[in-house]
Amino acid sequence: MSDFHGGFFVRSLDAVVAEPIRQVVAEALRTRGIDLERNALTFAARRGCPVMHVAVRGAVADGKDYAFFHLKHAAIGGAIARAIGCDVWAYHYENQSGTESVHAFGLDGMTRGSSSVSWDDLAPDDDDDDDDDDDDDDDDDDDDDDDDDDDDDDDDDDGHDRMLAAAPLGVLATTLGVPRGWLDMDLAYDTPVVRVPLASGPCTDAVRAYLDAPLRTARQAPARAHMTGELDAAQSLYFPSWMAEELEAIANKLGAETGTIVWAAWEASKPDLYRAVPIVEALPDAAASHPPRFLAPPPALPPAGVVVPRLVPVFMKALPPPPPPAAADKVKLTLALPSRVLEELKALATAGDRSLSWCAQKAFVLVRGRLHAAESA
Repeated sequence: MSDFHGGFFVRSLDAVVAEPIRQVVAEALRTRGIDLERNALTFAARRGCPVMHVAVRGAVADGKDYAFFHLKHAAIGGAIARAIGCDVWAYHYENQSGTESVHAFGLDGMTRGSSSVSWDDLAPDDDDDDDDDDDDDDDDDDDDDDDDDDDDDDDDDDGHDRMLAAAPLGVLATTLGVPRGWLDMDLAYDTPVVRVPLASGPCTDAVRAYLDAPLRTARQAPARAHMTGELDAAQSLYFPSWMAEELEAIANKLGAETGTIVWAAWEASKPDLYRAVPIVEALPDAAASHPPRFLAPPPALPPAGVVVPRLVPVFMKALPPPPPPAAADKVKLTLALPSRVLEELKALATAGDRSLSWCAQKAFVLVRGRLHAAESA
């Protein structure tokens, strides 16, 4: 699945800028006739990065529009810069066709530079390389063909890295002194966020609480051992945006990684989840000849740091119903999960002819209320 995202990189990690940003973005959307109630503003920051990622999310900026809304309305970045007196970079990124752009705004809100490229335009053209040497190469031995192929692969990788470094986000990453991956993936997808309504404020306290918490690195973390002794394995899964946001909110509340919350959902949902996924029989006749069969759920081994109640507390406010599904409304999360959990997930998905993402989403839905009531151990 392709990645689409955009937003504004703001050179400030001070919560005092949050409310002016909300007001500027709200006014910009209001003048464009966009419903504030159906959209929100997200803030994301990570340790070691000098900029904060700010983005409009919701009806006008989900799916592919997460990128193209911010491309179309990049000028909002100038209004943000002028309101808060900080450098701002508006950007968009999509790797389906391979395009990205960065628009820089100074403290006065004036444009300082603008760059938009297609990766195809930056890719090296090898068609003319060594054309004059073709005749000489005809007499060469074939013994070095394999080595040449390996060298070509290395050259391709080096060329791709150089291309990304020369693209707008690569240039900005160099300017900021951070890895390009922080800008073209981590801040947009793999960093916990705080989500605030556009229609009402102030939002300063919410953003301050978020920034005062330990800023975590991206969820695409190196493998580590849990208290159970289980080793993490990285796995990318897709969730509807509302579900991804709830997972992140629960993780922020408990001071846990989002992968740990998915793990907790998996373990807590096992009794109901395994009964909800019948085995798909290889032969249609076999399926018709006996009742549905189900895999036996493995023993539940929840993470030590998260306590999920067995029932939703009676005093807990009812959660709003999930929004209707949208085909393009998917967010990719790269999660660190215990290898055992990943193997169980794969086994259930294979038996039920389902995707890994579907199984993880189903687990969350089954214990959604209980997860919101979870506590840190």
